[in-house]
Amino acid sequence: MNTIITSPFVEQTLEKLSILGNVTAKSKFGGFAIYLNDIMFGLIAEDVLYLKADSQTIARFQAAGGRPFVYDGTEDSDSVKTFWTFPAEALDSPDDLREWGELAIDAAKRSKREIPTTPKPVEKPAVAPPTAKKPAPKKKAAKKKVSPAKKKAKVAKKKAKAKKAKPAPKKAKKVARKTVKKLTPKKKAKGTKPTKKAKAKKAAKKKKKR
Repeated sequence: MNTIITSPFVEQTLEKLSILGNVTAKSKFGGFAIYLNDIMFGLIAEDVLYLKADSQTIARFQAAGGRPFVYDGTEDSDSVKTFWTFPAEALDSPDDLREWGELAIDAAKRSKREIPTTPKPVEKPAVAPPTAKKPAPKKKAAKKKVSPAKKKAKVAKKKAKAKKAKPAPKKAKKVARKTVKKLTPKKKAKGTKPTKKAKAKKAAKKKKKR
């Protein structure tokens, strides 16, 4: 948006500065900022032209009797002390005005290079929402190692229990059967032949009877 110039001094100054190129003015600091393309190299306040100065050129302005632009008109207030006045007669001399104007443009270019540009914020990569963690599988309790002595004791207990549970051995039954047979008298087998002793006994009995 172009600023409407209502000040005759500003219009005349822009015409004189046109020897430097496409010079324009914009409202700023209660006055007008002077630009060459997009570089601000001058400032007009209360019908006074101030030109840009830096560490390389400020001594030149001071030597010429220049004074800095002070905002609000007090030395203690915030000020823009990089803009200085130059000899007033230079405005009526195109060569002198060109020289002072070029000093101001060079200083403005240097200050523009020195101003650090704010870095663009680094875009963080999109992070997927955290997935629910699966519960870790429960570890089986490690089996306790049994000492050899305990193992032997367990085996001995098992054997003792097994012995109590087992029935009496078959040999004991056979022995019991034999004792029963010995106690019971043997029956004479029917139809067996008498022995010699039995015959002798019978014969002795018969003799007695006679």
